[in-house]
Amino acid sequence: MGAKAWNLARAARWGFLAPAGVAVSVSDYRSLMAHQRVASLVRVVGEIDPEGLSAPETEAQLLRLREQIAAVEFSETDRAALRGALQAAGLFGSRLAVRSSATGEDGAEQAFAGIHDSVLDVRDFDAVLAAIRHCQASLWTPQAVAYRRRFAIERRRSGP
Repeated sequence: MGAKAWNLARAARWGFLAPAGVAVSVSDYRSLMAHQRVASLVRVVGEIDPEGLSAPETEAQLLRLREQIAAVEFSETDRAALRGALQAAGLFGSRLAVRSSATGEDGAEQAFAGIHDSVLDVRDFDAVLAAIRHCQASLWTPQAVAYRRRFAIERRRSGP
C-alpha cells in the first residue's frame, strides 16, 4: 500500500472524514512488470543513460512501454479481487478517482506530486481497470524515470 492510501486509512481509523477507497495490491504491479513484453522493455529502459532520457528515441521506447503496460489484461483473480473490494467498500458503479500511490512516494527525501497521472470521474469497472493501467504506465514517462533515478529509488527497492 502506498503512502496516500495508508494515510487515508489512518485518518479514517482516527475518526476523520476520509473518502472510501480501495488499494490495488503491489502484487498486481509486480506481475505486470514480470509480463514478458513489459519486462523486456523495462530492461531496455534500465540501460539508457540518465542524460539520454529526453532523447526522441528514448521517449519512443518509453511510449512503447506505456502502451504495453496499458495492453496487459488483469488476471481473472485480480479482476475478481478488485470487484469484490469495490463492492465491499460500497464503491462499485460509483464515480471514482484512480491515483498512483507507490511505496516510497512522498517521503522525507522526495515527493512525487504531479509526476504520476491520476484519472478522474471513472464510472464503470472496465474503465477502472483501464485507469489503473494508465496510472501504472505513468510511472514510465521520461519525467518519472528521471526523478526516480535522481533519488536512486530504483536501486533501493524492487519496484519502480
